[in-house]
Amino acid sequence: MMPPELLDRLNQDQINLQSIVQAEAMTSSTGETIYWEFEERAGTSLAEPEHRMGGFTCRVVVESLKIDGTATESRATACRTEGAPWMLSF
Repeated sequence: MMPPELLDRLNQDQINLQSIVQAEAMTSSTGETIYWEFEERAGTSLAEPEHRMGGFTCRVVVESLKIDGTATESRATACRTEGAPWMLSF
C-alpha cells in the first residue's frame, strides 16, 4: 500500500514487518492498531469498521510508516465476499 519510494527506504526485515501488520489488520478486529518498530523505523496498520459495497463486505485499511521522524499515511480498501479472503483495491 505504501508508495515504492518509501518502501525503498526500508530494509527487507522492515518491509516484512510492514507486510505482516498489513495482513494482521485484514484479519483482526476493526479498530485494532497493529504496531511494529525495528532499527529506527516504525509502522502501523489499522482496519476501519466494515461497510457493504454492492455484494461485498469492505473495510478501509490505514497504514503508516515513520522514517527519520517523518510519518506518512496510506489508505486502501479491502473487500471480500462471504468466506473469501480479503483483497486490497487501490
